[in-house]
Amino acid sequence: MTSKEKISWRRVKSNSLETYEYYREDETFSKFCAMLDGLAFLSINDIEKGLLYLKDIMSDKAKEHGRKQRTISALYSRAIGMECYGTTLRDGNRTNNQCEGWNHRFSNLVTHNHLSIWTLFKKMRLEIVADETKIAQRELGTLDPPRKKPKYVKMQEKLMLLCLEYINGEKELDIFLIAIANIIRSFI
Repeated sequence: MTSKEKISWRRVKSNSLETYEYYREDETFSKFCAMLDGLAFLSINDIEKGLLYLKDIMSDKAKEHGRKQRTISALYSRAIGMECYGTTLRDGNRTNNQCEGWNHRFSNLVTHNHLSIWTLFKKMRLEIVADETKIAQRELGTLDPPRKKPKYVKMQEKLMLLCLEYINGEKELDIFLIAIANIIRSFI
């Protein structure tokens, strides 16, 4: 799940228990939320068209749960910063938190919640040595790029193909957003 999808999922989950249950039980509303995430895969020029399309297809029940045009715009404003469209076409990473891996690795290295300052210094030295080793290996060309899980490689390929088909005019906006929603939902 990309950061954008996690943001939308948390927003739906925190909105209210009723909305959360509606999201989990109603296939149409769930797909609508995935299509909302799909806006991130449109070019900046097509975002407004995508928002208008989603406003047109929004069910009355969804509107009762707070999915009005201004809410969609507010939800989507975070996705614009991530620029999934360009990142997908460049085959880049779609996470917006580059420190996530380091934080996880360092917390595994430390393994204590309340450690002394001297233990922290010792662990930080170990981390610096590990980083210097990786830098030297990268400069020598002996360090392989980090491996991605096969399911995310497959998802990236599908997303890139869809984006290219949309750019080339092979897919219309509505079909594109439905296809993106299906991909997002199948990999979550």
